[in-house]
Amino acid sequence: MSLLDHAQLDAMAAGQPGLLLPIVHDFASQGRNQLATLEATFADNQIEESRGILHQLKGSAGTMGMAQFADMCRECEEQLAINLHPHRLPELAPLLQESIDHAIAYLEGSE
Repeated sequence: MSLLDHAQLDAMAAGQPGLLLPIVHDFASQGRNQLATLEATFADNQIEESRGILHQLKGSAGTMGMAQFADMCRECEEQLAINLHPHRLPELAPLLQESIDHAIAYLEGSE
């Protein structure tokens, strides 16, 4: 699976990628905060709260065209739903950052 869904990014930008950049930056900040909260809720065995955070991240990332990150969130959410430990949780933060960096580069025309 590709890191980004360029068609989704293009659709969100609606021909004005500069207008989407602040939204991507906002998602970056909120996403990092949500991942910190996820880490805490998971450590406290708050499974439903953890699933809710993953669900929100998955949806937002999908809307932003961050396909690989959204897919990994989905995978972790599904594992929690069947009482499995989502071993890929530590991969989420670096993948979020990589996705954001590439989305910004794409919207700025340098990817």
